[in-house]
Amino acid sequence: MIKSKNIFILFIFLILSCSLEQKKISIPDSIISQDSMVHILTDVHIQEAIMNQYSMEGRHMKINPLKQYQLIFDKYNISKERYDSSYQFYLDNPTLLNKIYENVVIELTKKQTEIEQEKSIDKNVSDKTES
Repeated sequence: MIKSKNIFILFIFLILSCSLEQKKISIPDSIISQDSMVHILTDVHIQEAIMNQYSMEGRHMKINPLKQYQLIFDKYNISKERYDSSYQFYLDNPTLLNKIYENVVIELTKKQTEIEQEKSIDKNVSDKTES
């Protein structure tokens, strides 16, 4: 009797937890779409990597981070305030943010692969011209 009661409680808990996970989060119109955030965050992380590289090389004075971010915002026709509020919205909804970052990683991996392929082609061309 106790065993069946425990199974019943476990079953109810499982149903409730699944239904809570499937709850759809409504994204307000003022928030940047998930697809757009993927592209914006991809560019932001690329820019941050460039700035970090410059900083490690001692060239940090040549890059104005605020200007670099503004170039990204201009590219996507958004304001810093809209970006900040959208990012905060996704921070407050980690399930959505996780999906966005899964796609950011995919995009960054694609870009890295493209760069590596270009380097390989350039190296092959360079090797052939030196021969």
